[in-house]
Amino acid sequence: MISKEKNYYIFLKKRYLFPQGEFEVKNNFLFFNGIDLNEIIKKYSTPLRISFLPKITENIEKSFFLFKKVMSEINYEGEYFYAYCTKTSPFSFILDKMLKERFKNFGIEISSSFDIEIIRNLYKKNIFTKKNFLICNGFKTENYISGILELYRKGLKNIITIIDNQDEIYKYNLKSDEKLNIGIRLMTRENFHPNLKNSRFGISEKNFFSFYQKNIKNNSKFRLKLLHLFAGSFLFQNENNFCIEIEKIINLYCVLKKDGSTDLDSINIGGGFPAKFSLDFNFDFEETIFKIINIIYLICEKENVKVPNIFTEFGTYTVAESGAIIASVIGEKNENNKEKWYILNTSFFSTIPNVCSFNKKYICLPINNWNKSYEEVNIGGLTCDNSDFYNKERNIEELVLPLKEEKKDLYLGFFNTGAYEEVLGSYSGLQHCLIPSPKHIIIDIKKDGSFDYFLFKKEQKEKEILKILGF
Repeated sequence: MISKEKNYYIFLKKRYLFPQGEFEVKNNFLFFNGIDLNEIIKKYSTPLRISFLPKITENIEKSFFLFKKVMSEINYEGEYFYAYCTKTSPFSFILDKMLKERFKNFGIEISSSFDIEIIRNLYKKNIFTKKNFLICNGFKTENYISGILELYRKGLKNIITIIDNQDEIYKYNLKSDEKLNIGIRLMTRENFHPNLKNSRFGISEKNFFSFYQKNIKNNSKFRLKLLHLFAGSFLFQNENNFCIEIEKIINLYCVLKKDGSTDLDSINIGGGFPAKFSLDFNFDFEETIFKIINIIYLICEKENVKVPNIFTEFGTYTVAESGAIIASVIGEKNENNKEKWYILNTSFFSTIPNVCSFNKKYICLPINNWNKSYEEVNIGGLTCDNSDFYNKERNIEELVLPLKEEKKDLYLGFFNTGAYEEVLGSYSGLQHCLIPSPKHIIIDIKKDGSFDYFLFKKEQKEKEILKILGF
């Protein structure tokens, strides 16, 4: 049903606090982090993927600031270390941006042998340096272990390889001729993930101490530096579970310190910090950080043990808010007078596949027509798949957008899409129904404050797809 109110901007201000943060409207056009999206569309057309790099460093700086602030306030004597997870978005422009900032106590977390090639490349270019640390997570294949040891022999001593399975320690024992820094991943409690009864990652609590005593404590090839707890978003969604896991790992840390593990000086709480996926997003980062640090501080004080350094591995938090997808409404459908459909000139499978696979919610806003009437709509992609859609089931609240004027363009944006979408969506590879991947624009800020635009990837052409298919 079309609204009686004839101004979408007024409607949105009544529903949310708006404008806010990265979003503002000027002359009935949407601006994203100060970027005039209408001008971007004029220059590059749609569909379009955007990566806004300054948002990445802004979020890293925010985390460093808040952790250091809380540590200072409670006289916490450990240091904070920030790791970025390559699996979230492993593009060169992202890794170059954050590493060239030369943050103190900054490093990279990797999870496969192919990541080793990325580190080799960055090290060769002096972008990743010996001052950066490297956390090696994931299942350790033979190639992965060989790659880790090769980096170590080349002088990258600031590597901590995380033992995720008990047999990994035997593989390192056979192959390593130097003393390695290692961490051990502690298995989290059951039922944090809604579809799993047990975690398959890490060493279980009941096996942990015997594994350590037998294989690590008196082994001259290993230096236990870190205990690893992968928090993840499911853990942060439940404060009680979160506190239990933090208490568990810090109690184990204290036991090991008292048992003579002198090299152990750090814990890694993994990732899980959220990003802004709705206009009513409300997460108290500082309060959460305080709870983490305070739990650790109080337990260590009680046990008379020196507090550990704290590592985090924030992926989604780091890059999600740097991304956006811009598309055009190229068709309308209203067959039963009950459901209005806008059809886009791209597919959700090709751009933000998490929408189709996991009912992921993003911020959806119009680029133009902010002064027009509006109505509740469904959005359909170009494929013939009935999962290629976005509506109130995915967006929780009704999806309300401005009317499309006849013979005039309506542009829509999906915002904060910078995490995992490219790696899950077969970036520049085969897409569902052979819908091409959109062009990809990188935006940074020059020293004079103006925007710098770079076309990273052109829209897929028929020849590229046919070549993949063997034609």
